[in-house]
Amino acid sequence: MDAADRSFEFERRQHLHGVCTLIGPGVNGVHQGLRMPQYLHDCSASGPGPSRIVLPSAEGMYFAAARWRDECLIGNNSLFSGQSVDGGSAAAELVAAFVEQPDIGDGKFVPKLKSQLANVSTDAVQVAAELLYIHFLIISTESIRGDTKRDHVNAVIAFREEGTTRIPTDLVHALMGGAARPGQGFNSYRWKMFGYLIRIFEHFKTLSIDARRSALADLSSFKDSIRFIDDQTAWSQRYALEHMLFPEQTPAIISRDDREMVQASFAAATGEQRSIEEIVHGLDPNVSYGTRQGVNLYRTPHREKWKGTDKKVELYVAWAQKIWQLGSLDGRERDWKVELAKTTGQALHTIATGGDVVGHLKKVLSPSSLVDYRAADDFLTWVSNNEAKAVKALGELTRSPGPESIDRFLEFIPRDGQLAGDGARLSLATALLLATDVEQLPPWRHTSAELTVRLTNGYRPQQSATAGEKYVLFLERLDLIMNAMKAHGTPLRDRLDAQALAWTIATRHLPLPGLGRKEVLVRGSHAGMT
Repeated sequence: MDAADRSFEFERRQHLHGVCTLIGPGVNGVHQGLRMPQYLHDCSASGPGPSRIVLPSAEGMYFAAARWRDECLIGNNSLFSGQSVDGGSAAAELVAAFVEQPDIGDGKFVPKLKSQLANVSTDAVQVAAELLYIHFLIISTESIRGDTKRDHVNAVIAFREEGTTRIPTDLVHALMGGAARPGQGFNSYRWKMFGYLIRIFEHFKTLSIDARRSALADLSSFKDSIRFIDDQTAWSQRYALEHMLFPEQTPAIISRDDREMVQASFAAATGEQRSIEEIVHGLDPNVSYGTRQGVNLYRTPHREKWKGTDKKVELYVAWAQKIWQLGSLDGRERDWKVELAKTTGQALHTIATGGDVVGHLKKVLSPSSLVDYRAADDFLTWVSNNEAKAVKALGELTRSPGPESIDRFLEFIPRDGQLAGDGARLSLATALLLATDVEQLPPWRHTSAELTVRLTNGYRPQQSATAGEKYVLFLERLDLIMNAMKAHGTPLRDRLDAQALAWTIATRHLPLPGLGRKEVLVRGSHAGMT
């Protein structure tokens, strides 16, 4: 081991000290003895660049990508075990067995890969599984479920039952998130994407440790280092690598067509031809979680600037305008929520200053049209047995109120009984949160929020999304409704107006223009449920 290798090994061991071992039950259902990365405990610690996904479900992806960079691209270790592997030899074997002997015939990817790797070494199988893991890492669980991604990778590990290591728990968690919804080509040309990753890995194994570090110092150096590697039909994989390795510098847009559309649209609007990175860094943040802010070109209002307004949104606005013109929303959906927010605010203030905790919470939650009575009862029972914790939880909810404070609040609340699922938990949290700013932080209910996403072609949360993250997506839909209504000459006052419209459309039997039979059935099955 030369001096550079020894230096890297010291840095690697220092990095592993950032992975904490839990000695008791932890947050998010983590149990004793599991080694979990620090990001699960404090994903708000760093200030990201605007292109980084700021939501909690993406943190696992960035953690895993950084570990792959340090352990595998710079170092000579396995991503899954941390043990030394002969990466250079493994890369050469994978090039010979897979890249230079492509199997583009019929059949599924993993069974064909098993045949192609039948005669390679155990190290080559381990590296192949880890490269497939990196391939899947950025894919949103909207496109491929996290457990499906996990099973594909572990199926490759199973090519050699002895001498290989399956995905460790913390890296499995990372697969339950993602950042991009790839097109059909990403699946159809998986063999090309995988071959490209093999070539990338092979390239880094030919470099010295210092040269590897230099190539990974920043986005420009990385692009320059890999420029000679053929990325024909594998552009999406290159863009994915660039974002995962340099999330502060380049966005999670892995579609070449989308990138070209963004650049063309902004060039037409500004008269300047700019890179995708320059465009993102010049835009105002449109996604927030706690103190972190980011730019997402697939979210309103930036999405409409390059992609236009979705046809489903146009239809939705037509419905919303009809309802708005009836002029009865304030009396039916707004006024009582404003009054409830005042009452709840008074109750929380009294509790914070030493008042009766259970009694004041019962006044605002029992009965409540915002929280299922069974969930409210379970919460009040917990509060009666844990008053000190309840006061701390409410303090977290109202400190810097928003999606991130929801998650801080819910860390105190056990996942028991009617409060086991995120639906009831988020309903409870937002029913109390409205006391802080009901006009901008309106209440959430699962059915109406879910149907609003369907009817406006919105994005669904990642499998590992927190309750607060789900609320972020809900607020984004409300902002979309506000922007679309304003564009059609019907400006709304605030998110509470948008929530009242969304609630009404999702839960009332109303004759709406352009509503097809399928939408009627969808709405009818949810009508009366909030």
